[in-house]
Amino acid sequence: LTGRATRGYIAWDLSDRRLVFLKDCWRVKSLAKEGDTIGKLNETGIQFVPTVLYHGDVAGQATVSPDYWRDRPLAVNKMKSHVHYRLVVKEIGCDLESFTNSRELVKVIFECIYG
Repeated sequence: LTGRATRGYIAWDLSDRRLVFLKDCWRVKSLAKEGDTIGKLNETGIQFVPTVLYHGDVAGQATVSPDYWRDRPLAVNKMKSHVHYRLVVKEIGCDLESFTNSRELVKVIFECIYG
């Protein structure tokens, strides 16, 4: 099986009493956290990048399969360790069906690439 079981939710921020977007996934432990990268873009004022509110690893939730694989003699471990991770951003996207025309959709794609 491959993938990171990424899911997205509209959530309620109890502190600020507003709706936010919550991304829930399993990130590769050795890679930089997405929230750190987006946070740096926020600090430099890059346009069209979501605003990070919160992010971090879920305590005590990490894969253990790679640890068991390492115990096998002469085994080449191609498995990567993953950590359960959550990212909360201020902006909430919309479904593709909600665009009124293709021009609107192309504009959003342009802004994503530009950002």
